[in-house]
Amino acid sequence: MKILEFIKNLLPHIDKTKVVEDARITIAELDNIVIPSYKNATDALKMIKLVADTNKDKTVIFYRNIDLQNKSKQGSFIADIYLRLPYIKENTEFLLEQVEELMERDIINEGLTAKKAILLRALGSMSFISRFSIDLLNAVYVEESLFISKDGEETTRLSPAVTKYIDTNFPKYIKVLSEYGIPNKVFVKIIGELPEITISSKNSNGIAGLYKESDIDPFASAYISHFTNSPIYTISLMVAEWQSSRYKANKDKKRMLELRLLRLRMINEDKKDPKLQQEIDYIQGRVDRISRRLAEIEESSEED
Repeated sequence: MKILEFIKNLLPHIDKTKVVEDARITIAELDNIVIPSYKNATDALKMIKLVADTNKDKTVIFYRNIDLQNKSKQGSFIADIYLRLPYIKENTEFLLEQVEELMERDIINEGLTAKKAILLRALGSMSFISRFSIDLLNAVYVEESLFISKDGEETTRLSPAVTKYIDTNFPKYIKVLSEYGIPNKVFVKIIGELPEITISSKNSNGIAGLYKESDIDPFASAYISHFTNSPIYTISLMVAEWQSSRYKANKDKKRMLELRLLRLRMINEDKKDPKLQQEIDYIQGRVDRISRRLAEIEESSEED
């Protein structure tokens, strides 16, 4: 039972205020950075086609794995992501309301019901979608600029670690985007039908005999073993620092994506502006420093 595995990977105690704060950061991130940035990218890609080999590969992987939900394919996989992002925001807002209403101040993993566990896991997935969307769009811009630029060295490459992170987690991202990027009315109905049964190692076999897994865990297909989607569920002492660092990086990330798109437009028009690239490199450097610190915190939590 995948939801039981998720519960086992949680900290014994989770502070509800940290979960609420993380949800609020995710909503602000989606509202202020992710959705506007993907709108700008979608508009731009109506005129600029993705031609880099790496982006063509991502396009193939995306459409091989995404659930289009009986909708027509958009002009690019970025446009199809953008189509789902408002649903992600609405559904995150609903999850936040549910957590504030239903969760105790001290969340104990052994006492979680199926519904509460799925609320936590869904919020972790929303956080992952928001954060990964920013990194993905940045990578698309970088790879496209490198490919079409006549002097590719002028465009700073992503670090091997960032490239590996994106390539490794892209299929996972598509899964959770498919599962949670659904209309709010549908999502609310699914959450409302979840059973309020406590799940633990002691009663899991009995529950499995009474319920179908899809009744208990309708989002099971998006779950990957030992992947909680948000480190707040596995970090004990450094949650506040992780959340603060994530929040501080967002202003720079928004500006970085704006400049990356401007740079791509200019390259496409065969124009140059060395000062623009210098500003991009400066901001990317600041983002990278915060990202390294976030990674250190997450890695330390895995060692605990």
